[in-house]
Amino acid sequence: MLALWWPDLAGAENGFADGVRYVFITIQGSPRISVIDSRDDTVAGSLDAGLVPEQLESAGELGRLVAIDGHSEQVSVVVLDSGKATLLPLDFVPTRVVVSADGSKAVAAAPAAGRLAALDLRTLKVEAQASGLPPFRDLLPTPDGAQVLLAPQLGEAIAVHDLASGRQVGEVAPPRSGLGGFAVLTRAPSGRVAYARAAAAPVLAAIDLRSGKATAVDIGAGVGRAYTNAIGITLVLPDNVRRSVDLLPASLQGGISVAGEAGMTAVYSGWFDTVAFIPSTATRSVVVIDQQSRRRGDDIALGGVPGRGTVTPDGRKLYLPVMDGNRVAVINAEQRRLAGSVSLPGRPAIALMTRTFGICH
Repeated sequence: MLALWWPDLAGAENGFADGVRYVFITIQGSPRISVIDSRDDTVAGSLDAGLVPEQLESAGELGRLVAIDGHSEQVSVVVLDSGKATLLPLDFVPTRVVVSADGSKAVAAAPAAGRLAALDLRTLKVEAQASGLPPFRDLLPTPDGAQVLLAPQLGEAIAVHDLASGRQVGEVAPPRSGLGGFAVLTRAPSGRVAYARAAAAPVLAAIDLRSGKATAVDIGAGVGRAYTNAIGITLVLPDNVRRSVDLLPASLQGGISVAGEAGMTAVYSGWFDTVAFIPSTATRSVVVIDQQSRRRGDDIALGGVPGRGTVTPDGRKLYLPVMDGNRVAVINAEQRRLAGSVSLPGRPAIALMTRTFGICH
């Protein structure tokens, strides 16, 4: 029975390093990562992460998966062409890991404890660890991974921390007063702009990472973070208080609101950036928004609670875990419908590809 569900890596040519082909699925409570072949939507094999992934990220062109379990002092890096997992030891328990936009570095962190570690994903080594930092709410590496932005729990400005020296080398001042600092940091697909959700006000700041200057725009109270479409020209802002979705140009000028749902969790752009898919845990479905007409289409029923998904590099398919079922839903982005599902040996939580349609999805 185990051979049916966990076939050996040897069955795959060059391992699972083909970034446009393979989808990686974490299974709740298991160190095994199921691998789906996107060509025919079958289970092609599995990988051993060496720990039970609580968070899983990809290193893009390097062909690496980066995982933490949230309770041990280590980070797992899986090299996909060999299938081998390397456990990098730390002197603290990381609860977050973020990969730089170029995929060469990762930063593991324990925000509440003020701890950081810089990881080189090429050499599979821990380059530096930092302690004694003020507790922070969120972090975001600069595009090359040399520095990291830290949104402190106390204070208004975002700190710029140099990972090699272990020192603060600058800060980003808030674009207006009364924001209470920032709670959530995300980046545009280009890697040159960061978006910061204010902690104490419904305000979103756009930060130019080259100049360090920030501009602000008012947003709905129920917007938790900013998403963009794949090329980054449109911000898609789900608001779970108003049950709406705001479509805002990257210039932060103008915009339009479209009906949404409660419990919206993420935004996935597909099919030449013509459609946005927004899963809802409240309705167990996917809200579909046409980005060209800026109108809501027909919802896609999932029959279960959606997890974190991924879009194929060509934008044709969205893979979405059904967390209370042993399957991953496969959505046809062109036809905007459920195309089928892939059965798995346990309950999935995260679907991930090393290459995808827009880096922040």
